[in-house]
Amino acid sequence: MQTDPRAEIKSFQEIASLTLGGYQLIEAMLKTYLRNYFQIAKHRLGSDFYFGFSGDDYDKAAIGTLLRVFSKTCADSALIKDLQAEVPHRDHVAHQALLVLYRRQPCNYAELRELADELSARSVSITNILIQLNELHEGLVAPYKKHLRLSA
Repeated sequence: MQTDPRAEIKSFQEIASLTLGGYQLIEAMLKTYLRNYFQIAKHRLGSDFYFGFSGDDYDKAAIGTLLRVFSKTCADSALIKDLQAEVPHRDHVAHQALLVLYRRQPCNYAELRELADELSARSVSITNILIQLNELHEGLVAPYKKHLRLSA
C-alpha cells in the first residue's frame, strides 16, 4: 500500500504538536496548583505566622523544579510517581520530533508509524495525568473560591 509521505509527515507533526502541547499543559497546571496552594496556605496561616512562599516564584521554573516542589505539597504519591516517570518521555518525544521533522533524509513509513504510535501512547498518559491534576486542583481550591482570588 502506497502512502503519501507528505501526508504522513503532516500527521506526525500534528500528533507531535498535540503531545508536546500536553506536556506544556502539565507544566501550566503544576504552576497554577502551586500558586493557589501557597495563596491558600498564606490565608490559612493568617498574619500571625510569616509565610513568604509564592507561586510566582515558580512561573519560570523547569519541570524538575516544579515536580520537586509539587511533591512537597501533594500527598498523592502515585500521581507524583506518574509525573516523574513522564519527564524522560517528554524529553525523548521532543528530541525525536525534532529529529524526524528536521533531518535531511525523511523517515520511511514504518519509522513514522512507530513514532506516531509512541506519541499516541504518551498522549494517553498525559491525558490521565491532566485529569488527576485537575481533580486534585479542584479539591484544593473548592473550599476557598468564595474567600480568595485564585487562579483558574
